[in-house]
Amino acid sequence: MRILIVLASLLVAGTVYAQGLPWVTGNAKGWFVATKFDPKGNKLIITCDAATQERAAVLYLPTIPVRGSGVLDVTLGLNGTLVPAGSWQIFQGGVAAKEYTAIVDLVEKMSDAFMIDVHLAGQPGASFDNIGFDEVSKGLAQACGR
Repeated sequence: MRILIVLASLLVAGTVYAQGLPWVTGNAKGWFVATKFDPKGNKLIITCDAATQERAAVLYLPTIPVRGSGVLDVTLGLNGTLVPAGSWQIFQGGVAAKEYTAIVDLVEKMSDAFMIDVHLAGQPGASFDNIGFDEVSKGLAQACGR
């Protein structure tokens, strides 16, 4: 019986994992964050803070930290179409785009994609499915007016 329960739980976990995991979100008045993990543990984070001033960011935190300082060119693959995302600041082992209007534009483009690929100049990238992005859009709109 125990073996049957273990096999059933592995089957359910494998099915959920194969279908992808939704965005993990959190919000409050004027503040929102959404995090997406890929199967390798890389993170893609969208955040905004409109409580004190209009601030937003898209962060990519790979499992193998980005070394150095300064900026790194980033390209997003949205359903296989490459979209230049500009130069992102190297930040805590990852990269971050922090210019508010550029973030709003990126999030709009990301909302239409089924797959989001992050390509860094000279670094390995990652692929994220976009399951549950409708909740991200709603959270951003409620918390930050976008």
